[in-house]
Amino acid sequence: MEDLSKVLTWTLVVLQGVLMISGQHYREEYSPRYRTVEYSPQYRTEYRSEYSPSQYSSRAEYSPQYRSEYQSDYSSQYRNGGSSSSSSSRDPCLENPCGQGALCEVRNEVAICKCPPDYLGNAFTRCYPECTSHEECAGHQACFGLRCKDPCAGACGRNANCNVNRHKAVCSCPKDHTGHPFDECRPFTPTDLCYPRNPCGTNANCQPGHDNSGKERPVCTCPTGYSGDPLRYCYAV
Repeated sequence: MEDLSKVLTWTLVVLQGVLMISGQHYREEYSPRYRTVEYSPQYRTEYRSEYSPSQYSSRAEYSPQYRSEYQSDYSSQYRNGGSSSSSSSRDPCLENPCGQGALCEVRNEVAICKCPPDYLGNAFTRCYPECTSHEECAGHQACFGLRCKDPCAGACGRNANCNVNRHKAVCSCPKDHTGHPFDECRPFTPTDLCYPRNPCGTNANCQPGHDNSGKERPVCTCPTGYSGDPLRYCYAV
C-alpha cells in the first residue's frame, strides 16, 4: 500500500508539471502582446476603413430614393395574396381569343370579338375585306371602302341617267332634257333650242320653230342685208 501511495503521488506531481507548462505556453501564445500586435488600434482602423458601415449602409444603397422606387414597384400590386395582378384586373383580350383580323373589346371583364367596319367573315375565325380594288368586284360594281358597291349611288345630278362602264359611273341627261348631268337635268324649253348654244352658222339668226312634222326645232335665217347659207355662214351684200 505504501508503494501504491508513492506511485500516485508522483503521478499527480508529473501531471501538475505538464499542466503548468501547457498553461505557460498558452499564455505566451495568446498573451496581450500578441493580441496587441494582431488586433492593435492600427488594424482596427484599417478594418473599419475597409469594411466601414458607410460603404454598406442603408444610406448608400437603400436610401429613401431606393425605398421610394421599391415601394412604387412592389407596393399595392403585392398586397392581394402576393400576386402582381389579381384575376379580376386581367385583360381577357391578352389571350387572343378572336380570329385573324378581328377586334377585341372588354365589356364587364369579358372579351367581345367583332369584325372591323366594312369587313366580312367570322370574328372568331377570320375577318377580311370584300375587295381592295375595282377589279375584284363585278363589272357593274366598284370597290369603295373595302366593299363592292354601286358606283352610280350619289354620283349623278338630279334627273340624270347613270350607266356603269367598267366599274365607273357615266352620267347623262335624258334626250328631252338639258343641263349638267352632274348637277341637274331639266326638260327642254323653246329657248333652249337656240341658247346657250347657237346651232346656226356664223352671223345667222336662230329662232325656236317647228319643222314640217310640227316637231320643235331651231330655225336659222340670215339677217337683213346678209346672204348665204344660214346653217353655215351669212355674209354681207
